[in-house]
Amino acid sequence: MITLDFNSPSHVLISSSKYDEALGRYLRSALSPSYDKARKTWRIAHANASKSLRESLAKFDDIRTTPAFDEAEKTFEMPLQRLSKEITPIIPKTPVPLYHHQKVTLHHLLRKPYFGNFSEVGSGKTFPTIIFCDIKQQLEHVKILIVCPLTIISKWVEEYKLITGRTLSAITGTPKKRIAALNASNECIINYEGARIIEKQLTEKKFTLVVCDESHRIKSFKAKQARSVVRLSRSAKYRTIMTGTNITNT
Repeated sequence: MITLDFNSPSHVLISSSKYDEALGRYLRSALSPSYDKARKTWRIAHANASKSLRESLAKFDDIRTTPAFDEAEKTFEMPLQRLSKEITPIIPKTPVPLYHHQKVTLHHLLRKPYFGNFSEVGSGKTFPTIIFCDIKQQLEHVKILIVCPLTIISKWVEEYKLITGRTLSAITGTPKKRIAALNASNECIINYEGARIIEKQLTEKKFTLVVCDESHRIKSFKAKQARSVVRLSRSAKYRTIMTGTNITNT
C-alpha cells in the first residue's frame, strides 16, 4: 500500500508498507525526493508534484490518500503545463516552434550544468541546444565553443545564424587562420581534430559553455583528441554532449 500525504506547506509525503526498489528508482529519476529510511517515506517538494502523480504511482501498488493530499492535489499542475510555464517565457522567437520533447531537453539544459542528450537520430537535438546557448549568451555573456565533426560545421553555422541572428566563428583552415578565427569571437565552432591541434589556445580562451556534438567521436579516453577535448572543457561552467549513435564496447 502506498500512502500519499501532504505536509503543508511544502512537501508531499509518499510512504510504502515496504521498500520497493522499482518505486524508488522511479521517484529518484522523476521527482528528486529525499528518503527517510526509518519512516520508509519519500519527501517531494510541492513544486515537483503533478496531477499525474497518483496515476504514475498506481502501477506500483494500491494507493491511499489523506484529506490533506486530496486538498493539495487541486493545486498540482500537469507536467506539460508546468514545463510550458517555466520554459515558454524565456524561449526566444524561433523560425519554428519547439516540440514537447525539445522543450523537455531545454528544461534539463537550463537546470543542469552538465547534460548528455542521447536522443535518437533525427529527433532535433541541435535546436534546443542552440536556444540554450542563446539564452546563456544573453543572460551571462558566456564564451561558447561547439566541437563537432568537420562535415557538420557548416550546418551548425547555418542553424545558429537562423535561430540566434549571430554568426559562429568557424575555426578551420591553417593553424594561423584557426587562431585568428578563435580570437575574432566568443562564439566559436571547431572540429575534433582541430581542437587537438590548437588545444593550448582554446584552453587559454577559457570557454564557459562547451557543446560536443556527435560525442561518440570521443568515446575512448585513450584517443588524443578525446583527451584534448576533456582538458579544454574542464574550466567550462556548462558542458553538454550529444549523439544519436549507439556506442558499443564501452
